[in-house]
Formats: sequence, C-alpha cells, structure tokens
Amino acid sequence: MDSHSIDRLHNWGVDQNQSACDASNLVYSTHVGADRKTDVPGCLNEVKRDISIVTVLVGDGGVGKTALAARLLGGEPLSYPHGPTIQGSYKHRLKEHLILEITDTAGADGYSSLREDAIQEGDCFVLVVDLSRLSTYEYAEMLVSREMRGKLPNIIVGNMSGKASAVAALNKKLNRKERLLLQHKYTVAEKKVAEKARALAERTGCPYVEVHFNHEEKVDDVFLRALDDLENKQMRFLRLLRLRVI
Repeated sequence: MDSHSIDRLHNWGVDQNQSACDASNLVYSTHVGADRKTDVPGCLNEVKRDISIVTVLVGDGGVGKTALAARLLGGEPLSYPHGPTIQGSYKHRLKEHLILEITDTAGADGYSSLREDAIQEGDCFVLVVDLSRLSTYEYAEMLVSREMRGKLPNIIVGNMSGKASAVAALNKKLNRKERLLLQHKYTVAEKKVAEKARALAERTGCPYVEVHFNHEEKVDDVFLRALDDLENKQMRFLRLLRLRVI
C-alpha cells in the first residue's frame, strides 16, 4: 500500500494503532436489493460520516468501461458504437456513508497522461476486458505491468457484450451458415480470453467476474466485490502495521 493510500485511511478516520481495526473483529453489511447481503470485513463501518473511495475504471478503448458506469448509475444500456470516452467522473452513493467517486478513463494511448494521473489518485481499481478481443487482454497486462506502477486491480471484469454486439452489427449481411460460423468464432475467442483474464486475476490476487453489461441488472455487484478486495488488502496491511507497532 503506498503513502497516498495510507493518507486516505487517516482521512477516513482509521487509526493505524486502533485495536478496533482488527479485521477479525469487524464486519459491516452491504445490502443489494431485498435478497442479497454481503459481509465485508473492515474499518469503514466504524466511520459515521461520509467517506469517498476513488474508484478507477481502466482497460482498453471500447471494452465497456462507460457502459459499466452507466448501468451502475441506473442508466439505460448504451448503444454501440458510441464515441470514445476521454475521461468521465461520476459519483454514486453505494451505502449510507459510502460514496464512490468513479473515474472512467480513456483507453486510447493519446490520453495516457490523464489515465496515469487517475491511477495515481485512485483507491480502488476495476480492470475491464472485452472477452471477444484478445488485444484487450494484452492491453490489460500492459496496464498492470507498466502504467499501474505497483498498484493492483481489485477486480478484473470480463465483458460478455462484445460478441452479441459484433454479431448483431453483421446480422443482416450474413446468411444463417455465416452467422453460426461467426458466433462459433467469437465463442472460441471468449473462452481463450477468459482463461487468460482469470489467470491474470489469480496472479494479482483479485476476483474475476464475467458480466453482460447491456443485460445485467446487478452490475453493482462488480463494485461491491472490488470493495471487498480493497478492504481485505487494507486489513492485511493494517495487521502487519499493527504487529510492527507492537
């Protein structure tokens, strides 16, 4: 954990010497709808004022970062193709005292300085890969090894919308046999990219999920799982820090 993250812990009201921050003693509950409850270990439940977690969406251009943010904010599915995002910022209250400050970064290389600044300021990272395009996985590997500079994703998301969008765009131009061949091609590609993305998640120690952004109703689960991972990593750091203090 870097000095920026430590400073943000102090800003949240977390004292590195507090025994109350022992992850084994604290649990807070996040409710999603009426039928889902996620228990997340951490100190954030002890804070009784609003806190903001800077959550950065990273990934290649066109992988669905903006679509993911739009669904979280309650918007309609985005029509494809849509114009490239330079950089977007949104706020979303995920819990009574918990606000996500979402930064939707550009995938284009021409905006790398903006993306690097956003990564530097980020607390939580959602890395998105389009399962229909191997190049987006290769881009994700580059982000983790170079641009994120030691910061790790808190979740890797495989977007399953790419195949449906590509097939739909060509549907009227193809006969039945050609459509079936195209669907098979994308299915094989999805499996290959998914295996690589899952392996990257294992190497970086974060969850991996697959979501169809245009149809999925509970994309907030993506952010909840990312926060789970952020909390777990912070608690491991605080436990080590506390052992050193003792």
